[in-house]
Amino acid sequence: MKRIISLITLVLFIVIGQAQSQLSLEEFNSFCDDSGLQFTMPEGYKIQEVKDNPDLGYSFAVINADATMEIRYTIWPLEKMNLNNMKHHC
Repeated sequence: MKRIISLITLVLFIVIGQAQSQLSLEEFNSFCDDSGLQFTMPEGYKIQEVKDNPDLGYSFAVINADATMEIRYTIWPLEKMNLNNMKHHC
């Protein structure tokens, strides 16, 4: 049971750490591609700086021209997270 809790904790730290990093549009599109998703920038929106958010990490944000709507994205492709290697460290 301790090993499972340790593994879950490790995965959460990795995911949260990745989520707080600012991605470029190209990096975000790559994450989407790796996850089988497609991203199209909404019309009238531009990239917004990622802000520290301890409650819910995210790695990409866009905001509309009059700053009344911000959309925050988090993509976690499981294939990039090598869970088999993590099991050996717990």
